[in-house]
Amino acid sequence: MARPHSAVRTYRPLIVALVLVGVALLFAAVVVTALFVPRIRLTPPIGGHGGDDVNITERGLSRDEQMRYLNAFSPAPVPGSAADVRLRHQQFQDSFFEATFTLPPADFAAYVRGLQPTADPAVFVGKEIGPYTGSVTVDAATGRVTLRHVSA
Repeated sequence: MARPHSAVRTYRPLIVALVLVGVALLFAAVVVTALFVPRIRLTPPIGGHGGDDVNITERGLSRDEQMRYLNAFSPAPVPGSAADVRLRHQQFQDSFFEATFTLPPADFAAYVRGLQPTADPAVFVGKEIGPYTGSVTVDAATGRVTLRHVSA
């Protein structure tokens, strides 16, 4: 008596080959993504403070490093007369930067003139870093400037 023809037995090599091709394509996609898709890095160019895990405040930074941080996130050059600098930069998978500083009246007015206005007279367009744009908030009464930049 003849054995019945089994479809599973006939297509088994084809099924195994398709599964192997699928696994190979998935692996290739992962490798190509890892190698060729650029990662947006928001860490400013401050020596010794790069990497994926960042948690920085103004404490422990030199005046020069503070100014480089301010200028890395400010849409206009920060005058050297900036005082009472407070900053916080945290980055892991997303990034959060906030800094405040005060300026003397003449430098404050010149700094604000260099900013792009929004509908709110106390808020200005911040620096564009990658696809994200920060904000600049000013307080004319105190001469305090606040820079914010958040990315997800």
